[in-house]
Amino acid sequence: MNCLIFLVALGQIDTVDVRIERLRELWRNLQPRSARSDFRILPNLASYDPGELSATALSDATNTLNFVREVAGLPSDVTSDPDLNRQAQVGALLLSLSNFSHFPDRPSGMDQRQYQVGRQATEASNIAASYGTAHSLPQMLQGWMASLGQNSSRAGHRRWFLNPRLSKVGWGYVADPTKKAAFGAAIVFDQSRAIKVPYRSISWPSAAAFPVEWTRPNMPWSVTVNPDLYETPKPGEVMIHVSGPDGMNWKFDPATPNGERFLSTINTQGYGVNNAILFLPRLGRAYRSGDTFTVTITGIKTKDGKGETLSYRTVMFSLNQPSSRTPARRTSG
Repeated sequence: MNCLIFLVALGQIDTVDVRIERLRELWRNLQPRSARSDFRILPNLASYDPGELSATALSDATNTLNFVREVAGLPSDVTSDPDLNRQAQVGALLLSLSNFSHFPDRPSGMDQRQYQVGRQATEASNIAASYGTAHSLPQMLQGWMASLGQNSSRAGHRRWFLNPRLSKVGWGYVADPTKKAAFGAAIVFDQSRAIKVPYRSISWPSAAAFPVEWTRPNMPWSVTVNPDLYETPKPGEVMIHVSGPDGMNWKFDPATPNGERFLSTINTQGYGVNNAILFLPRLGRAYRSGDTFTVTITGIKTKDGKGETLSYRTVMFSLNQPSSRTPARRTSG
């Protein structure tokens, strides 16, 4: 027996228009107050001083993350932890002085104890580097969520941020003027949320409505089904059908080898939550406000072996259209 399940964002029974209005208002509330990530104490690379991010920089990064989680229908009350921030800051310093890797080498002259703090941070972080333009942490977060290139087949950065159990993060950021570069680290391995989050699946782009500003042309889509409710999805059983604007249609079979270009896969590695179904509709252009997609995934099985078809519809919209109300700003640190 096969059951059809229509997915909606957690706790949302709004019409699409109401959902769009709520997300626009939330973005007005949570969007970064500064175009750059600045410091309370400037880093000094020559003396291996990691410095310290300003309260505004930490708040901007955390608020942006909480907006992302709200879009995905997840609890949007994540906080930045002072101890994790200090560790992540050393991790960002290490990235600026060594090879860009989750496992960077110890720079000559760096104290072994400081190196261990930084190395532990990079191993437990999403990391980023921007060259030519010193992107801020919220801008790096957009890159992490897009999960482009080699990350397309797993979307690991994205899935860590969309882990339902995530409750606290650590942010690190260092700009190196000599390299015209910036390095970021986000410690995201936390699993400390006390209350279990009910959900059937986590989709990005999200069901119902999705901000077009958070899309990229070659961005993989992901649907992660709850391992407590569903068996591990299997290639050869799961099929994905996507209908889009202008009569576009895609059919994805995760059992088919991807070749040189990523098309679809099932990733069961524990990036936050396993059981991720990934697929990449190629529009041949940028996403536009008003683009509407319907996603249907067959071959999913519940824990008791019953087949389910997961289906959802989403419309792209712009956050930049003025909201009808001006909410009070919410801050988180």
